[in-house]
Amino acid sequence: MKLSKLEVLALLIACGAFLFVVVDLGAEAAARYGASPDEVRIDQLTARANRMARELEIARAELEERAAAIEAVRRQVPAVSEDTQAALRELAERVDRIERLALPRREGDTFPSTVADVAREHDRVTESAVAHDAVDRFRGVFLDSEQSVESRLGALRMLRMFPREMQVYDDRVIDEAVTMLETSEEDRVRERVIKEVSHVRDDRLMGMWAHLLRVESNDGIRSEAAESLVTFLGREEARAALEQAYAQDPSERVRLDAGLALRAFEDDDPADREGDVHD
Repeated sequence: MKLSKLEVLALLIACGAFLFVVVDLGAEAAARYGASPDEVRIDQLTARANRMARELEIARAELEERAAAIEAVRRQVPAVSEDTQAALRELAERVDRIERLALPRREGDTFPSTVADVAREHDRVTESAVAHDAVDRFRGVFLDSEQSVESRLGALRMLRMFPREMQVYDDRVIDEAVTMLETSEEDRVRERVIKEVSHVRDDRLMGMWAHLLRVESNDGIRSEAAESLVTFLGREEARAALEQAYAQDPSERVRLDAGLALRAFEDDDPADREGDVHD
């Protein structure tokens, strides 16, 4: 189709008007919304700062909640009396002294004199009234079901400081430890209890470790049970439970711990065993 000159002129005028409108709108938009690179960068930094401020506010709120929870736990833990602190300091000093006495002596000192010194210092600790008082305090906290779990576990840990001759772990303590293992629904609590009494040679605990090694679902608890059975060197029940775990346990960690414990059984010398197992 051929356009006349008049039509061509009208078309050119229309295109020019359209371009004018577009340019005018573009200029207006640029004036309204346009920004230099520096201004864009400032806007980006401002938005980032606002986002970080919001994140910091959230983190601060979470920290305040955690601090409140920690404070609540701290208030539940009974304060250690000055007498107990003094008893702990005295025991720590005597333990340090025993360790120093057990170190190799200077040339010319005799081995029997070293043994006698260690024995005398050991007797002093065992016969100390302050030490017995501390044992009674910690035993009381552990046996008190009204105390928090953390307080009871802390008291059980402190009892490990005292010599076995002080009869720290009587029937009540052992029975309560077994009860916590059987009733607690928290794996971390059960694992802690095993750690704190793993050195005690008592038939009830040996049976409990062997039982847990066979039926417990938690790998960490089975691993602790395997390590604890080393306390019962020479006992066939302990060896049998370890052999079964070494051969059949699905956890590589538990099998490794059972294997290490069995090696201790193989290297066992009856003359080196520490005391008798309680009935």
